[in-house]
Amino acid sequence: VSGNKNECKVHLLLKVVSKANAKETSEKITELYSDLTLPEEIREEILKYINPEKKYAVRSSGIKEDLSGFSFAGQYDTFINISGIDEIAEAIVKCYLSTYSETALSYLAANGISAEEAGMSVIIEEMVNSDVSGVAFTVNPLSGDDKEILIEAAVGQGENLVSGKVSAEKYSYNWWEREITSKEGELLSEQNIKEIADKALRIQALFGYPCDIEFAYENGVLYILQARAI
Repeated sequence: VSGNKNECKVHLLLKVVSKANAKETSEKITELYSDLTLPEEIREEILKYINPEKKYAVRSSGIKEDLSGFSFAGQYDTFINISGIDEIAEAIVKCYLSTYSETALSYLAANGISAEEAGMSVIIEEMVNSDVSGVAFTVNPLSGDDKEILIEAAVGQGENLVSGKVSAEKYSYNWWEREITSKEGELLSEQNIKEIADKALRIQALFGYPCDIEFAYENGVLYILQARAI
């Protein structure tokens, strides 16, 4: 983005963005960046690490995302099941451009956050061909019980759960008493529940605050995909 000839024009638009003109500003920036491509040197660097036979998730990670008191959840783009350098490069550009979506610009303006500071990082992760995906909360967000971990799980990839294509099974685990306090399904065994709870507590201890943790199982192996503050 910094190498684009229209960067100065974009900065001028961002200086005066507001809730009222967010849509218009987003459209103008999209047009100014319509020919944006990933530089060749970055493509070559990515090629060193990817396998053309595997699929990847290309995930946006805004530097202002998940700040205390603010939530950009769902406002930036993420792409899954992407393969090959051409698809990955295109997805990276789209992740960067989602910084300037109408929704994101309007949210920034409404909360007094400078749009010029809304930088974007992009993460490329190998896809987990998950049998079961879910999320674990190290503090029960429904009851506020800080000794109870709430786990939600569903068949397949986490996108199915987030989009509402499948219903989640719910489990809760009291780490203080080391016992399962509720089990509304059969996707997770007792061993799975305890394994997820153990990892979740270690992640909470590492960060020092209650966490919302995305996980997946593939062939019986637990993968931690993302962790952020509740």
